[in-house]
Amino acid sequence: MIWTNRAFKAWAVKMPFGDLQAVTMGEEGRGRKRIIIPSSFDLEAGLNEGKTIALSKTGKPKVVQGDAPGLFLFVDTKGGYTRRGDGKVLLPKGSEQKVVVLAEGNSADGDAGGIGYASAYVIQVVEGDLWLRIVQGGGNPSRVVYITSDMEVIDLGLAVDDRFALALDHYDLECPGTDVSLGRFFADVWAVL
Repeated sequence: MIWTNRAFKAWAVKMPFGDLQAVTMGEEGRGRKRIIIPSSFDLEAGLNEGKTIALSKTGKPKVVQGDAPGLFLFVDTKGGYTRRGDGKVLLPKGSEQKVVVLAEGNSADGDAGGIGYASAYVIQVVEGDLWLRIVQGGGNPSRVVYITSDMEVIDLGLAVDDRFALALDHYDLECPGTDVSLGRFFADVWAVL
């Protein structure tokens, strides 16, 4: 199963050997890195059932049709102009072993990304009960996602939104390192992926 924080359209990417149908994240260029993930399928924002990740002979991810066990995340943190904050994915310290990064790229603003960057990841979740903060560049508020021990993805929305507190209450969850009343996160609890 694949979950994405935004929609990704499959398109023909020009490669040295010809066109490759793929979804891409990040950018090409100095201070930037584009990820090309072979796929014949568009990925919608949210859960994409019936699609999963397989590894190529060289160990790189590709999107295939199927219901193999496991959960994979496509996370692109590109948001606004990054001068007001970089895009990144954070998780509580000590939970880094619950994920495996299969591919990593980035987009950037300025010469060689000198103004700021936004990260992009293909992630395999190997253990549930996992919190993620998706911080989009440009000073935008964090989107908070919780993955249950059964690998169900609960998108709790933007941390500064009243719906975030209501969603935590609805699911009877307590987000670590958070002051929900202020919509703030304590930096000493969270680590960059």
